[in-house]
Amino acid sequence: MSKRVWRIVRLGIILALAVAAAALVALWNILGAARVEKKAPADVILVLGASVWPGEQPSPILRSRIEAGVALYMQGYAPRIIVSGGLGKLPPSEAEAMRRVAVGMGVPPEAILLEDRSHSTLDNIRNTAQIMAAHGWRSVLVVSDPYHMFRACRMAADAGLEAYPAPVADSPGWTIPRLRVYFTFRETFAVMAYEITRVGRWLFEHIF
Repeated sequence: MSKRVWRIVRLGIILALAVAAAALVALWNILGAARVEKKAPADVILVLGASVWPGEQPSPILRSRIEAGVALYMQGYAPRIIVSGGLGKLPPSEAEAMRRVAVGMGVPPEAILLEDRSHSTLDNIRNTAQIMAAHGWRSVLVVSDPYHMFRACRMAADAGLEAYPAPVADSPGWTIPRLRVYFTFRETFAVMAYEITRVGRWLFEHIF
């Protein structure tokens, strides 16, 4: 094997090991945050969206999230709920589907704010942060599946919010083994991608 080929192979091995290490760190953070629940009084309960099913019905994961958010509202953790999620493949928007469930469970319509423009977790957080800033709100209970807590709360903190994790432990996305594996695997790479952007942003702000 020539020296040039060996250098390419060695570089490939180093990169593969680096990616594997980053994935393990991301997975460690995801699984660690999934077990952390810090319910505390807050300005807002934020419920992150999931898919809408045919017939304008919330998917089981979406329903479990909004039901958990409503439970926190009924327990007095916050005086309002922001439901966040845009229009996916099927109408209505994720936010509207959640609003209907929340109203049906007894939440006053005036206590629900719709954020229906988002199509990613980063959109969810940034758009919600704008709504909160306009009202002078800062603290937020973040409601989503356990595998989602690390990234969602990290994004919220980066957006200047005081975020408390409220994982939905009984969501089908967590309790059904194959879904738990699938979503956690997908989330691992989403966390890695976000961390790369964080590092890039830091480098741009502090070096370039």
